[in-house]
Amino acid sequence: MNWWTSLLLAGSIATIWAGEIDSASLLARVQAKVRDNARRIPRYVCRQKIERQSFVPVKKPSRTCVPEPEEGFTKPPGSLLVVADRAHLDVLLAQGTELFSWPGATSFDTDTPADLLGGGLSGSGDFAGFVISVFTVNQVTFDYLGPCAGGGCVRYRYNMPQELSHYILKTPVKEEATLGYHGTFDVNPQSADLLGMTVVPTDLSKALLEVCDIRTRMTYTRTTMQASEFMIPESTEMEYMGKDGAYSLNRVSYESCRQYMSQSTLSFGDEALRTVPQGQTKVSRGLPVAGTELRLQLASKINSDVSSAGDSLEAKLVRAVRDTEGGTIPVGTVIRGHLAELERVYFPPRQVVAIRFDTIVLSGAPVPLIIDPIGKMDQRGRGIFIFAGKRLVLGKEFVSRWRVRSQAP
Repeated sequence: MNWWTSLLLAGSIATIWAGEIDSASLLARVQAKVRDNARRIPRYVCRQKIERQSFVPVKKPSRTCVPEPEEGFTKPPGSLLVVADRAHLDVLLAQGTELFSWPGATSFDTDTPADLLGGGLSGSGDFAGFVISVFTVNQVTFDYLGPCAGGGCVRYRYNMPQELSHYILKTPVKEEATLGYHGTFDVNPQSADLLGMTVVPTDLSKALLEVCDIRTRMTYTRTTMQASEFMIPESTEMEYMGKDGAYSLNRVSYESCRQYMSQSTLSFGDEALRTVPQGQTKVSRGLPVAGTELRLQLASKINSDVSSAGDSLEAKLVRAVRDTEGGTIPVGTVIRGHLAELERVYFPPRQVVAIRFDTIVLSGAPVPLIIDPIGKMDQRGRGIFIFAGKRLVLGKEFVSRWRVRSQAP
């Protein structure tokens, strides 16, 4: 028997095997397994690595919002890459809810990465929210589609009605809508493991004026926690198509997944930057007075070749300022924050940097601080800095100006 006969026979066996599956029984096993997974899995956190690219059409498209295959779509021919960036965050799953933080943080305070990251398209739900909703809401409908292309799994279609959906989509032009969604999921028919899932908003172009389509694809892998095995996300792709022909692609991968321990510590790397500056004779215990201008010299490095949004940053006071207790906060006092955006724009070449500072080190301890940039800032109070050129390296020569806001909540 030659190799192509063997391959044909194997494909025929796989087709017969898939045709003998009790699709209703298998679906029930999958639903039970996902629900059990969601109930038993310990709180866990993964490092989320994000790569984003945005394209624009060279020519104005002759047609917009053309129906696309269920599996997804590709960027329009002749599109130019205009913006690219990368980022990393931590994402926590606890009781079916996704929460996000800066890498290594000890608390998770937001359910949307847009509260932390500036720049392009971002979303939530792909880590766990979609799959838990689809397999726990009783009114979701399912259809069996048969074996996957290439064999090894079987595919189902599902539909989540809008009135039961928690899928809230926000666009860059401030449109917002709660949408129903549909898609497919692939299953290992022997183990009933979920292998992959797609999410497609229903009637998207009717709900949002500027958006043509958004597709999300998730893949899953098996992991061991607390001596038990669970299915967790491995990677996600999100595609966006605007009615003007603009196309964006987000690729997200998950790594270093582990059980979340509340006693985890926050690490900022350079231990020398944590110490009280040399020569300090009186240690300030009060925050800087509201309205005070702070001049901050960057102590960390920002390198467009290797840095990512989410990186921790430290800066030092260039000149002393008065504190709320009548004392002085000396030169060299450390201010901490994060790089919220590092975006490469190709036409014309420039680098867009967003920074958020939120902590001051007093008496060797970090204390929350609210400051706003003096100059350009985004809607969440992050300082925006734009530099011409294809590459950027910032260090201690970079000094920025900020103003202390009232610390009252």
